[in-house]
Amino acid sequence: MRRWLRDEHGFSYRRSAAQLASVVGAHHRVPSTSADVGLVQGRPDLAGVGLWVAAQESALRWAAEVVDGPEVLRSYAGVALGRPFQALLAGIVIMTDWIASNAELFPLDDLHTAHELPREPDPHHSARRLKRGWANLDLPSRWRPQLVPDPRSAFAARFGREPRPVQMAAVEAAAAQDQSGMVIVEAPMGGGARPFAHRFADGVTLVPIGLRFPP
Repeated sequence: MRRWLRDEHGFSYRRSAAQLASVVGAHHRVPSTSADVGLVQGRPDLAGVGLWVAAQESALRWAAEVVDGPEVLRSYAGVALGRPFQALLAGIVIMTDWIASNAELFPLDDLHTAHELPREPDPHHSARRLKRGWANLDLPSRWRPQLVPDPRSAFAARFGREPRPVQMAAVEAAAAQDQSGMVIVEAPMGGGARPFAHRFADGVTLVPIGLRFPP
């Protein structure tokens, strides 16, 4: 993809093309390192040659047409993507990859014979499959945080004791925000910073993958 963006659409190989390609490369959670890319570039038997490269480029051209043509894609050739935005895009790609790979939502079309030439993608058929699969997925409405009306009772239910002063101060700081943001709690050992995070972010794991994306 990096080479295709450079050769056909004028993207900077070391900048914008590398940034978008890293997003695609992160669809299995972690972006490729420079060493990984260098290994593949030196191994055409891994990267593919000939008809395989032609098939990849054909799929990329088709995808470009789906988003209103290569002119739209070229308009982003000079855009530099920051690491946070690359991480966000990678998350979207990962989720769409999981959804599109679900054979119950998007069953594969029949292939009558292995020697049959592949058919050109039918945009009307693809639109019908997308509409049917999206309806069957039936995603719920987005999560909205709920106000904790009684933090003391919430702490008691979770930890069996009353919250400490630093924990109440953190709750008040979070409640005072008028939009999404971060609350950084710094307290002495045993002050209650970790239980506060556990209570209001149960099940959340932060993975520092952002620095793996190209600057």
